[in-house]
Amino acid sequence: MSINNNIPKILIAGPNPAWQKTLMFNNFIQGEVNRAHSMREFASGKGINSARAVATWHQAQSTVLQFAGGENGARLTARLQADDIDNVVIRTAANTRCCTTCLSENGEMTEIIEPAGTPSEEEINCYITKFAELVPQYDGIIICGTAPGNSSRQLYHKMAEVDIMNKPLLVDAPEFARPLLESGKAYALKINISEAQRLTGKGDAGEALATIPELGVPVAGITDGPNPAWLFANGRRWRYTLPELDKVVSPLGSGDTASGIFFSELLRNTPPEEAFKFALAAAQANCLSFFCGHFPIVDAAVIYSKITMEEY
Repeated sequence: MSINNNIPKILIAGPNPAWQKTLMFNNFIQGEVNRAHSMREFASGKGINSARAVATWHQAQSTVLQFAGGENGARLTARLQADDIDNVVIRTAANTRCCTTCLSENGEMTEIIEPAGTPSEEEINCYITKFAELVPQYDGIIICGTAPGNSSRQLYHKMAEVDIMNKPLLVDAPEFARPLLESGKAYALKINISEAQRLTGKGDAGEALATIPELGVPVAGITDGPNPAWLFANGRRWRYTLPELDKVVSPLGSGDTASGIFFSELLRNTPPEEAFKFALAAAQANCLSFFCGHFPIVDAAVIYSKITMEEY
């Protein structure tokens, strides 16, 4: 894998953004009336969160390619401009979804995700055309998350057919990623353990992990929240033990943060085992902030020093 000598440029295909509302409660109790004591709103979704993490890390630049429509879409794109996150939008007739996250002071999280309208055939084709047009301008590509409504399977099949000119590709998606993996174009995979179970069709976490090398992806990082994480790279395997955080503010977007930093480091030719350790440190640092993908680098550095890495 090789890139130019300048700072890497990453194209992030994150088709399903969201307008994010995060509510904080002293104690969120299901089935009861719950009154939040604070609320934050911002642009989110896997692609946007990854892009914000890339910007926070300062080792690469990125552009998000996404669908957006309606009032939520307008609000989202205006916020991205204010936040200086480069993005390309395919307009849809359907309104962009809103996601509401309820956080308790004890760190527990409940997500409520609105349904998103399915893009039309024309809108999907516009997305694919723009994706193909942008690919030559970038050093690497991240394809992440679902697509709005019921279009995930169709969109992923079409994206797998695009010539990405042998650019490094990281995939951050579960079962819909299969066409991309089967195309042989994916260099890296970053998913969590439950996504690995869905992708491999193995209900047992251990069996899912054992099946990851069979996917044929050179580099695969598997996270499991605060539990040990795993990396499979070029026939080798590492297990990472994470330090316990004193207090979790919000785990939202931590996996997306890991993807952005993981790929940033891979494009800088950092060895995969070190790149994934950086990614895990950033993901944990993200838990100390309300704002997905935005975290103090110093926190990530401290966490990095406490992560233990063992090769198996």
